[in-house]
Amino acid sequence: MHVRYREFFSKTRAGSVLGVIAMLVFAGAILAFRNLEPLTNYFTFAEDGVWLGYAMSKGWWYAIVDAKTDYFVWGNLLFVYLATLVSDIFCGDKLICYPQALSFWSYFFYSSVSVLCYYVTKDLLPQAIRWIVFLATLMIPLGDSSGEIFGRIANIGYYLVFVTALLIFVKSRKTAATPFTDMILLVCAATNPVCLVLTLVLSTFTLLEQDSKKWIKKNGAIIIGCLVIGALIFFRINASPDKGMTGSFRLESLIEVSLARAFIYPFVFPFYNQLSDTIVVILSLALLTLLGTLLTKEKSKEVKTLISMCAIAYFIYLLLTVYMRKSLTENLGGYTGTFPDRYFMGLNIIVIFSFLVLAGSALRASGAARIVGAATVASFTVLYIANVAWLIEGETTRMQFGGNLTFQDQLCSTTLQPADAEGNVSVVIYPTDRYATLPKNEVSAAINKIECAPEDISFYVTDSNWIKGIAIKWPGFYLHNTPENLAAFKIGNTVQFSDKTTRKIVDISTSNETINVFVDGDILIAKKVGLPFKFIVIDQL
Repeated sequence: MHVRYREFFSKTRAGSVLGVIAMLVFAGAILAFRNLEPLTNYFTFAEDGVWLGYAMSKGWWYAIVDAKTDYFVWGNLLFVYLATLVSDIFCGDKLICYPQALSFWSYFFYSSVSVLCYYVTKDLLPQAIRWIVFLATLMIPLGDSSGEIFGRIANIGYYLVFVTALLIFVKSRKTAATPFTDMILLVCAATNPVCLVLTLVLSTFTLLEQDSKKWIKKNGAIIIGCLVIGALIFFRINASPDKGMTGSFRLESLIEVSLARAFIYPFVFPFYNQLSDTIVVILSLALLTLLGTLLTKEKSKEVKTLISMCAIAYFIYLLLTVYMRKSLTENLGGYTGTFPDRYFMGLNIIVIFSFLVLAGSALRASGAARIVGAATVASFTVLYIANVAWLIEGETTRMQFGGNLTFQDQLCSTTLQPADAEGNVSVVIYPTDRYATLPKNEVSAAINKIECAPEDISFYVTDSNWIKGIAIKWPGFYLHNTPENLAAFKIGNTVQFSDKTTRKIVDISTSNETINVFVDGDILIAKKVGLPFKFIVIDQL
């Protein structure tokens, strides 16, 4: 009987669906291990909160039209909406579990891209290489800023250029109309303007080998949709004072931006800080030579088409990135850092994918091409295995984008805040100069369902000496000077922190308002131990 079921699942749509679900779960687990913070520190980051505020205070139609002044972000808003829906279903409120729900959809999105890579290469690559492609796209190096990417939705648009190239390749292999694929392509075009340009260019590219009437029937809807979206974006950008461009251009950083960070970074990330312009040019020429050699030896027409589409996507994306984000040449200089990595991750995944597809396809050849392909895949695999500890940041990310306060804490902080004329309150999110404007009644409904702090958390300051009441220069913290705290926090007693670790009190000092508590051991990590009023004295004398 088990053989019958195995044959059923291997030959039916049900088996394919289960396979996709299993891969999504596996990929999501990998991404969670790469950046576990979203599952341990529930905060809302940047546009993830700002756009939520627009949607809830001004309506979803306003968010769809005006979330950004120069282009649309429909794909981001789709996941913001889905996060509120999931939070409402599982927590009984749209806000209470919003960060957790958004993290789920973020992991889902990035996992889906890697699963798409696996299925796009079906019949093009050996099975083992398809798995390497799947894993490699999950382990793309992101400098020190994976915390800004995985578990967040604000930056998914940078991947959509790559997704667009893959979907148009899939579409080119179909003989009939592809309404579902077209719908996703339109969402991509209405999320990242580069996708709009790329869709029009690659659709024209597919016309070269097709009958014009069949091409129109197959691509007419997507072309018309892109032209409408493009016209709307054109008028928006034209009305913008900076025309969508930011910063000024520094010619001396061009090589670092266009070659080091955008092109060879996935292969040199362990020693990026030791690079120079000369080394980067040499390595870039070597990589181009390798890719060119593999491409000339490639016999599969479909592989060549796929790589050609990826190359077109890469160059359009790179040119528009450098042109529209001139500030990158100011931020990067001297190979001292890679932030902001988000602008380059979409370019890097195109490079990794194309590199492995060409090298993996060469394994089906013979002679020198097969040897070069095998050596290339092996070298890439060894590089990533050797640096897997650096790629997986775990619970504590190298670059911190959030703080000690959870989104629920930030909701609670508005308890005494009066509503504005439109009935809204401003909920501070991270970075702390951002906020979500939410209806007071929605926030109040959420607060009634959660346990808010019993005191004003603004008492626990963050400055050069403290992080939310936790000392930076010595092991300890401070509390309100109350009789209850003086009675509990005595020398010799043991304190249990929010992460369940414990320290013994070795000294105290007092002022009119505070009690400074000194504990044994190393300096406390504020993010782990939590806020002082939540500490528990578990061993009183």
